[in-house]
Amino acid sequence: MLGAGTELDGDTIVSSFAGRPLFKQGRIEVLPVYEVSGDLDFSVGKITFLGDVIIRGDIKPGFSIHTNGSVTVRGTTEHATIIAARPGSGRLSQGLCAAMGRSG
Repeated sequence: MLGAGTELDGDTIVSSFAGRPLFKQGRIEVLPVYEVSGDLDFSVGKITFLGDVIIRGDIKPGFSIHTNGSVTVRGTTEHATIIAARPGSGRLSQGLCAAMGRSG
């Protein structure tokens, strides 16, 4: 019943850290989440992360995301590389221009 990122507190399952809850194969897990409140640019750099990645702004040309979780981009993506290990895990809200992506 308890999965990664969870612990038992009396009768309650609680998260060991801030993240995204996931019910998987009869177990409750919490996945880490890396969130960028603005654009993915030189102020942030390229991202390699074990968990979900959320970009609230745009991904600027030449930047990349490599993750074993999901990727959500709220802005546009231009000339960027996005590699997410979880099949079907990419979500682009605005637009895509000459970007390379792979899921799964």
